[in-house]
Amino acid sequence: MYEFIVAACVMLNGGGDPVNPCFVDKAQGSYQTYDQCKYSANRRKNEVYTALQNKHPKAGIVVMAPCGK
Repeated sequence: MYEFIVAACVMLNGGGDPVNPCFVDKAQGSYQTYDQCKYSANRRKNEVYTALQNKHPKAGIVVMAPCGK
């Protein structure tokens, strides 16, 4: 069974504040194959990136969502 986590960091400052706040979120459930996990992880990664970009449009945003057993 495979699972993924999403880790995201927002980098700003120079007057724009949030200086590297990060969070980690575990996937809901598990997946039979790596490909299923990676597909869901990529969708979640894109959702998180878009939400953070909308909230902090001037920030550098890093989002990762690795799959593993």
